[in-house]
Amino acid sequence: MTRFPDTMALLSGNIVFHTLSRRLMSKWIESGATREDLNSFLSSIRMELLNVHSDETLNSRQELSLVDQMLGYLDEFTTEFTDE
Repeated sequence: MTRFPDTMALLSGNIVFHTLSRRLMSKWIESGATREDLNSFLSSIRMELLNVHSDETLNSRQELSLVDQMLGYLDEFTTEFTDE
């Protein structure tokens, strides 16, 4: 059985991953990534998130809610990189 870390560990990890993601995305854009490159990348992430499943550890309503929340976070994260 997997043991989940405490709330502070999850928060710390999320902050680190979010910071790394933002910095890498900024560097990629600065290096000349086109809007098409960016849209393709974000689309592939969206498709991957749509295919996430819980192996029946959650009921269908919870699983749909989880996917919906992940897509919402993706939308929030990418807004600063896709808005003109």
